[in-house]
Amino acid sequence: MDDLVTWLRGVLDEEHRRYQDQILDWQEPEGWDGGDHVDDLHYLRWHSADIEAKRAILNLHFVTVRTRTPFDPYTGERRGPAHDVDCGACGWASSDPTSACETVRLLASAYKDRPGYRNEWRP
Repeated sequence: MDDLVTWLRGVLDEEHRRYQDQILDWQEPEGWDGGDHVDDLHYLRWHSADIEAKRAILNLHFVTVRTRTPFDPYTGERRGPAHDVDCGACGWASSDPTSACETVRLLASAYKDRPGYRNEWRP
C-alpha cells in the first residue's frame, strides 16, 4: 500500500506543480478583450483545486498496516509475519500490506497511463 500511496502522492505533486507554474506564468494575452482566455485561467485553477481535493481524500483514507508475529498454538513456534491492514475512513480491511481501499485505488486509476502504475492497483 505504501508504494501505491507514495506513487499517487508523487503524481499529484507533479500535477500540482505543473498547474501552479502555469497559473503563475499566465499573462493576459496582448490585445486581450476579457474573453476566452479567462476560461484558460479558470481551467488551470480548477485543476489545481481538484488535485488539492484528491490529496484531502487520500489523507482521509490513510491505510494503517500493523505487523504481528503469530505463534503456532500447538508448537509455540513463530509463524511468518502477518499483517492487519485497514482504512479508518471506510472500514475496508485486508491482510495484504501492499493493498489499499477502493477509494484510494479509484483515485489512482485516473492516472493508470502514468509510468509506475501497477495492474494490481486496479479497483
